[in-house]
Amino acid sequence: MPSKIETVFVAPSSLSFADYNPRAMDEREFEDLKSSLREEGFLVPVVANKTTGRIVGGHQRVRAAIELGLEEVPVIWVERDEDGERLLNVRLNHIEGRDDPMLLAALIRQMGEEERKKTGLAEEEIMRLLNEEESRGAREINESDFGDVVPTVCPKCGYVIK
Repeated sequence: MPSKIETVFVAPSSLSFADYNPRAMDEREFEDLKSSLREEGFLVPVVANKTTGRIVGGHQRVRAAIELGLEEVPVIWVERDEDGERLLNVRLNHIEGRDDPMLLAALIRQMGEEERKKTGLAEEEIMRLLNEEESRGAREINESDFGDVVPTVCPKCGYVIK
């Protein structure tokens, strides 16, 4: 594991897209992503391979940045051979957690209508979560819901989550 991860800023158009990247977004998701980038900024760096110049993780964010006319995006450079690049691409795209539906519903319930629209969740999904939460008995979120928190390194940006 690298001892230091450095983020640099580069023009999104200078990065090459990996034609093998399996990740896709539908139009609604892509518009939500662009909206998030406009409102929140570019919070998660792109991962790119110095050896090939290709994006390893963050293809959709780079595409959105180009459409939005952003001049620079944050990038974490790694050095991998072609096989290592493909493996990292799959890892970044697929090693993720999943939402606890009850905790997600409780978070959504605490949001106003405008905030809910910005979550990226479809209205039908929000209603399903809230209805499911009601049928199971709504409750407030407590720190104990998260159990013992073990520091974790984000596989996408290297940030240590405590």
